[in-house]
Amino acid sequence: MEKRIKCFFAYPSIPASIPETIKGAVEEINKNEECHIKTWEDCAISGKFIIDVICREIDESDLFIADLTKLNPNVLFELGYAIGKQKRVWLIFDPSFEESKKLFDQLRILTTVGYAAYSNTYTIIDNFYKEKPWLDLNDTIFKKSIEPALQAGKEIRLLYLKNQYETEASIQLSRVVRQFNMPTTLSDPKESAVQTLTWYVENMWRAPGIIVHLSGESRYGYHLHNSRYSFVSGLAHGLQKPLLMLVESDYQPPIDYSDILFHYNTPTECIEIAKNWLQKVSLIYSESKKKSGEYAKKIALSADLKRFSVGEYIAENEEEILKEYFIETEAFLRVIKGQDSVVVVGRKGTGKTANLYMAAKKLSEDKRNLVCVIKPVSYDVQGIVRLSKLTKEKDQKGYLSEALWKFLIYSEIARTAYEKIKQLPYIEKNSPESKLEELMEEKGGMLLDEFAVRLERAVYNLSSNKEYKSLYEYHTAISEILHSRILNILRKLLGEILTSKNRVVVLMDNLDKAWDKKEDINYLSDFLFGLLNVARDIPKEFAKKDYWRKPVKVSITIFLRSDIFERVMKNAREPDKITCDKLLWDDPEVLMRIVEERLATNRENIDLDSLWKEVFCPTVKNESSRKYILDVVLPRPRDLVYFIKAALSAAINRGHDRIQEEDIIEAEKQYSQFVFEVIQVENGISLPELEKILFEFVGGKITLEKSEILKILSKSGITEDRYDYALLHLITLSFLGVEINHNKYRFCNNINELNKILRLSERYVSIENIPNRYQIHKAFHAYLEVR
Repeated sequence: MEKRIKCFFAYPSIPASIPETIKGAVEEINKNEECHIKTWEDCAISGKFIIDVICREIDESDLFIADLTKLNPNVLFELGYAIGKQKRVWLIFDPSFEESKKLFDQLRILTTVGYAAYSNTYTIIDNFYKEKPWLDLNDTIFKKSIEPALQAGKEIRLLYLKNQYETEASIQLSRVVRQFNMPTTLSDPKESAVQTLTWYVENMWRAPGIIVHLSGESRYGYHLHNSRYSFVSGLAHGLQKPLLMLVESDYQPPIDYSDILFHYNTPTECIEIAKNWLQKVSLIYSESKKKSGEYAKKIALSADLKRFSVGEYIAENEEEILKEYFIETEAFLRVIKGQDSVVVVGRKGTGKTANLYMAAKKLSEDKRNLVCVIKPVSYDVQGIVRLSKLTKEKDQKGYLSEALWKFLIYSEIARTAYEKIKQLPYIEKNSPESKLEELMEEKGGMLLDEFAVRLERAVYNLSSNKEYKSLYEYHTAISEILHSRILNILRKLLGEILTSKNRVVVLMDNLDKAWDKKEDINYLSDFLFGLLNVARDIPKEFAKKDYWRKPVKVSITIFLRSDIFERVMKNAREPDKITCDKLLWDDPEVLMRIVEERLATNRENIDLDSLWKEVFCPTVKNESSRKYILDVVLPRPRDLVYFIKAALSAAINRGHDRIQEEDIIEAEKQYSQFVFEVIQVENGISLPELEKILFEFVGGKITLEKSEILKILSKSGITEDRYDYALLHLITLSFLGVEINHNKYRFCNNINELNKILRLSERYVSIENIPNRYQIHKAFHAYLEVR
C-alpha cells in the first residue's frame, strides 16, 4: 500500500461553526487511503498550543491546508511558515462572511494565490477531491513565485516593518534601528501598506534579521495590520531568519509565541528589547558580509530576462545603488548649483527622496564641500502643535519658529563639522577645530543628539504658559532657552573652520512625513513657514564678514510635497521672495528613461530602443506596449518602477524569455491594487470616507456626469455641504480626471494645476451648455473592474 500523504490543517477557532465544519470534512477525508490530515487542535500540549510544536508538525507534513476565513493571525503565521518551508499549500475560504471577504481583499499579499470557496463540510470535501492537491506536491508557491525572482548579488540589509502609527514606541524604535548603522530596508505603511509576496522574500533572503512592529488591539485597523505582519513573520520564521516581533501589551494571540513575540508596556521596554536583539543581529550582519550567499547563487537567475532588474520603487531601500540609474533633471542640477532654497514635488513617489540622496552623494564627492542631511525618520509633531497653540500672537509664533529653526540648523552644521573633525588623525591644540570639539562635547546632547531629539528637547523647553509683558521680554526668554550665546560662538568657530570650504550644503527632507491630522495643518504650516524664512536668511548671515566672523558659503535646500508647500505659502506675506523649483514628470519620455536606465545597468553599449524590444512585447491590446504602460500608471517614478517590476516578476514566474502581453495585464492588476491602497495612505484623514467612496465605483462606468458622482458621494455618507470638497479631493488624488474638451480629460498630477484644469472645464461646459463629466484614471480600472 502506498504511503499516505501527511497533511496539516490550520483554521480559526471562532466562530465555532468553522472548526465544526472543517473537522467534519477532515473526518470524512481521513476515512480514505490517499491522505491523513492532522489539525492544529490535535497538537495541544497541556491545553496550550506551542509554536514549536505547530511548526514541527508543518515540517513533517507533505501538504499544508489553511482556512483564511476571518484572517486569523495564527493561521496566517503558519501559512507564511509553510511557504517559507517550501510546502505545497491548499487554501480554502468562506466568502459568505462579508467583512472577512473585504479584509481578505485588503490584505493583498496573496493576490496571486488562489483559494477554494466553501460554505459547508461537503463543499470542502468536493473541492479537495476535485483539485487533488496531494498529486502535485512540488508545485509550491516558493518554487513558482519566489525562487525565480531571487537575486544572488543582493545587498545584505536589515528588514524593518514599521508600525502603522507614529507612536512614541515606533518613533524611538526607528531611532534605535538607525543607531546600529546597518543598511536597512524599510516597509512603512504610511508610504505603502501593500508589498508583494516576492518583495518580502527578496528582502528577507539575505537579511541578517527582521523586525516586525505589530499594533495593540486598541489601535484602529490593528486586525488587518497584524494579519499582514503575522503572515510575513511566519515567512521569516520559515526561512529561519532571526525575527523580532514587537507589540503592545494588550495584544494577546491565542497561541504562545513567547520566543519571538515580545510584549511591552512602555516605549522604554520596547527599546530595551530591540537593543538586546539588535546587538546580536549586528554580529550576524558583520559575519554575513564576509560570506557569500551560496544557496542564493545556486538558484541565481540564469535566463536572459532574469538578468534585468529595475531596483526598488522606494528610494530609501536602494540608496547605495541609486547612482547607477538616477536621471539628472534640470531641477536636480539647480540643487547641485545651490540655486534654489525649496524644491517642490508632487505627492508621494515623485522622486523627492531619490533627489536628496543623489544630491548629497554628488556634492559629497567634492571634499571641499561639507554636506549636512537633515532627514528625521520621525519626530514629535504633536509637541510642535502644542507649542504653537500656547503661542497666541502671530509675531511671537513667527519669532519662535524662526529662532527654533536657526538653533537646529546651526547645531546640525556644527554637528556635521564635529564628525569630520573626529576623523582627523591630529588636531592642533587651541585651534578652532579643537575648540569646536571641546564645545560640542561639553554641551553634549544639546548639540550632539540627532535632529529629532534636539527638536523635541527644544520644544519641551519652550513649552511654557508664562505670559510676557513685552515682545522684547519674550524674545529675550526665547533666546536664552535656545542658547543664542552658544550660537554666536558656533558662528565664530564655524567661520574659522569652514571659510576655506567651497560650500556648506544643508539638505532637508521628511519634515512633512508625520502630518496626519487635518486640524493640525495650520500650526504645522506656521512652523514650516518659519523654516522657509530661515533658509533664506542663514546663507546671508554666514556670508557676512567682520572683525569677529569669517564668511562661509552656505546653501539650504528643502524638499517639500506640493500640497504642503501650497498650504505653507498661504501664510507668506511676500511669497515671491521664496524661490522654489518644481520637480515634475509631465514629459512621459523623461519618466520612461528612469526604467530604461535601470534596465540598461551593467549592459555595455546598448541602444535603448533595442533594449525595449528585447525586454517587452511590441503591443498590448493593439497598442504600443510602451504607450500602454505610460497611460496606465500615474506619472511618477515609484508607480512606473512598481509596474515594470511586477511585469518582470510575472514573466519570470511564467518562464517567458521576455515580458509578454499577459504579463503586462497581470502587472496592471497588481499595480491597480497597489495604487488603490496608496491613495488611501496619501489621503490620511483628509477624507475619512474615501475607502467607502472608492468602493462605490466598483463595477460602474469609467465616465460619469457630476450628478452621478454626487449620488455616489451621498451613498458613501458625504453630506451635501461637503460634496464640492470631496469631489475636489478625488481630482487632486488623480482618481478622477476632468473633461476640458470633447472626450478629452485632464488629470491633476500637480496641485498647482488644479485651478487651471477647473477653469478650462468651466469654460468648456459653459460654451457647450453640457454637464460636467469626469473619468476614472486607468490606473484604477483593473481593481475596480469599471466598464
